[in-house]
Amino acid sequence: MKKTVSIFAAALLLLTGCADSSSVTTTDQTALSAPAESTLSETTDTTAAPDDSAETASSADLTDGTAASGQQTDAVSGTSAENGQTVTTATNGGQSSGSVTTAPKSQKKQLIRDLSALSVKGDLCAVTDGRNGRAVVGCSNDSGGMTAYVIDTAADRLVTSFKLKYNCEEFLGVTKQNELITQREFGQYDTFEGTELVYYDLTTGKAQAVNYKTTVYAFAQYEKKTDTVYGYTRDKLYTFGRDGSFRTAANSSYYDGGFCFFADGIIVDKEYGAAGNTIHVRQSGQTKDLWDLAESQTDPVELTASGSAMLITKTAYVEAKGCSVTNAVISDLHSGSLRAECKLTEGAYSLFTAQDSDTALIAAVDPDSWNMKSLTLFDTKTCKRAKNKIALKANTFAVRCCMLKDNGLWAAAVSEGSGSSARTRVFLIDPTQTDITRSFDKPYDFSKASVSTKALGKELEPLHEITERILKNTGVHVLIGNEIFTDGYPSNFILTSCEEEGYGVNAYRDKLLAIEKQLNRYPKDFFRKYVRSSRSGAAMNGLRVFVPINITNMQGGGIAAGGLTWQSEGWYNVAVRIDTIEGYNTTLHHELWHSADFVLQDAGIDIYDAKWNAHNPKNFTYSTGNYEDYFTHTEYADQNLKDAALKASISADEICFVRDYGIVSGEEDSAILIEALFDTPWHFGAGNNSLGYKYKNTKEMIAAFPHLQGKLDLLTAAAKKLWGYAYWEQMSL
Repeated sequence: MKKTVSIFAAALLLLTGCADSSSVTTTDQTALSAPAESTLSETTDTTAAPDDSAETASSADLTDGTAASGQQTDAVSGTSAENGQTVTTATNGGQSSGSVTTAPKSQKKQLIRDLSALSVKGDLCAVTDGRNGRAVVGCSNDSGGMTAYVIDTAADRLVTSFKLKYNCEEFLGVTKQNELITQREFGQYDTFEGTELVYYDLTTGKAQAVNYKTTVYAFAQYEKKTDTVYGYTRDKLYTFGRDGSFRTAANSSYYDGGFCFFADGIIVDKEYGAAGNTIHVRQSGQTKDLWDLAESQTDPVELTASGSAMLITKTAYVEAKGCSVTNAVISDLHSGSLRAECKLTEGAYSLFTAQDSDTALIAAVDPDSWNMKSLTLFDTKTCKRAKNKIALKANTFAVRCCMLKDNGLWAAAVSEGSGSSARTRVFLIDPTQTDITRSFDKPYDFSKASVSTKALGKELEPLHEITERILKNTGVHVLIGNEIFTDGYPSNFILTSCEEEGYGVNAYRDKLLAIEKQLNRYPKDFFRKYVRSSRSGAAMNGLRVFVPINITNMQGGGIAAGGLTWQSEGWYNVAVRIDTIEGYNTTLHHELWHSADFVLQDAGIDIYDAKWNAHNPKNFTYSTGNYEDYFTHTEYADQNLKDAALKASISADEICFVRDYGIVSGEEDSAILIEALFDTPWHFGAGNNSLGYKYKNTKEMIAAFPHLQGKLDLLTAAAKKLWGYAYWEQMSL
C-alpha cells in the first residue's frame, strides 16, 4: 500500500537551518516500497536514515586519511590532492559546470580509494552506474539547478559534465546506448499529462526528451538486463518505448502493489490484501507465490533486489531500545528458500543494493547530529556482514551509493559541510578487500515490543470521564497519558507520553475539553462512518485520537511533528501533539481531514485527478512528495494565499494554494484548504498586506479565489458521495 507521510511544521529544518512555522508533507516515493499501512505525518525536519551502532569504534576511519590500527582498509581523505589540476568543463548551453579538482591515483588493491576527479561545490542528488567503469553523479547548486558529472573511476578523471534540463529530475540509470535516463512529471495548466523521460548522451550531454501520455504518475525503474524502462502505478506495470509508447506489461494483484526488478528478467511484486501479504515472482510469463515469506515474523514492508536474493525488511520503533529496529528476511530468488531472518540494524539508516551483486551497503545515521555516520558492507548470499565499519566524516550530511557492475566496486558519493560551503566527493569501495564474516543478530521479536506494561497514572484517571463522554457522543476513542503505549504506531515514529514529561492533570484536562469541543462541532454521525470495510476488505473499527506530548520520526531526521495520521491494525489513527491544541485547532482539523481522506480512498473515491490538477499553476507538478525542500520553490510564492502580498500585479485567479505547503502533494494541498476553513482570514499573510484581510470569514475568502473554490468544490463532491454531505458545510466555521 502506498505510504504517504504528511508533516506539520513546528521546528527548524535540520539539514538546511531554515525555520518554518507551517506544515510539511511528503508522499513517500521509495520505488521499492509498498507499506502495509497508510501514513500521514505532520513535521518540519528531515534527514537520511540508519545502521547497527555496535562496533563503530573499530571501523576504518575516513576522517583523517589514516586507517584505524589493525584494519584491512585504506582511509578516505577529506579533500582532493593539493597538487590536483583544476578543470572547467562545458555544458549543454556552453555554460560552466563549475570547478572540479582532478589528480591521478594509484590502482593498487585496497578497500577504499578516494577519487580526486570529483570534489565539487554543491549538494549530492544521485549517483548511478555509468557502465564501463564510470559513475554518474548528480549535484544541485545554489540556484537549484542540477549538473551531471561523468567520472572514469579507473583513470580517476572527470570525463565530462552537463547541466540537466530541469531541477527536479530523478536518475534512473545509464542505457546500453550510453545515455543517462532521468524522469519527471509534466503537464499543462489545465491537467496532469504524464511522465517525461529525458535521455542524455554521456559524451555530448545532448538531451532528448520523450513524453508519455499517462493518466496517473508512473514510478519508473530502469532494468539493465533487458535495457528496458518500466513504470508502475498502483495497479499496473508498464514499459516505456523510445517512441513515446506506454504499454501494459502486467497487472498487479492488488491496487497498491509495487514492483521490484532482479537479474535475469525476474520481476517481483507485492500484494497487500485481506487474505494476507503475498510476494509474487514472475519470470518468462510464469508466476510463483511465496507465501512463506509474507507470513514470517517480519511482514514485508520494503522489498529490495540484491543479486540472487530478495531482501524484505520491516522497521519498527522499540521503546526498550530507544530507537527503531529493522528486521530482514533474506530469501533465494529462484527457489524462495529462506537464507536468513535476522536483525539487520538499529537506528536510522539507508540501504543500498544492486540487482547485479550480492553485496550491499548500510549507511548509518548519527543519532545526535543526524549526519551520516558510517557504511557497513554485507553479503546477501552468505547473510554475513563486514567485521569493520567505514567511518564517515562528522559533517557528512548525505550519502548515495551504487554498484559499478563492470569492475565490481561500489561508488559512494558523499556531501560534506553545510550551506554554501557544502562539497560533494566520491570514493570507491572494493568488497573483496574486507572480511565479510560477521553474523547478524537474531531478529527482534516485535510482538514483545508492542505489549506495554504501562497504564494510565492515577492522577490522570479522572480524565476518563471526558474521554468516555467523547466516545459516547462522537464514537471517537481518545487515548491519553501512558495509554498511547498500548497500540502500535507507524514504523519509526515515537509518540511520547505526557506522563513521562510530568504533564499536569489540570493542563491535560483543559486540552481534552478543547478537543471535545472541536469533535462535537462535527455532524453527529460523521465519525461513525469510520466503522466500515476498507478497499482491501479489512474491517475498520473506527477513529482513534492520540494525545502525546511529542511525535518524532526516527528515520526522517528526528523530526518533531505537530500531527500524524495513519491507518493500521483495523483503525484510522490521528495523533496531535498536545501543545497544538489551542486557538482554532487547525492542526487537529488538518489531521482529521487526512483521516477522512483515507476513508474516502478506502471507499474507492479518488480526488486527485485531472479535474483537481486543472486548478494548479501552468506546468506545475507537486514536488514529488518532498517535504524537505517545498519551501525553496519560491516560484509559487505569489500563487499561495499566505505569502502573496496584496499588489496590483496579482489577480484572484493566480492564487492556487492556501500556503506553500500545498505544493508537496494533493493530499496536503487538500488538507491545508480544509484547515483554512477553521482559521481566520487575516492569518493568511502579514497584516494589511494579507490577501485574506478584507474578508469577514474564510468561506468568503476562499470563494474569492476561483482555483481555491474549485478545489473545495471537488472535495465537497467527494465527501457527499460517502457521507451525503460535506461535513464543513454542516459546521459553524
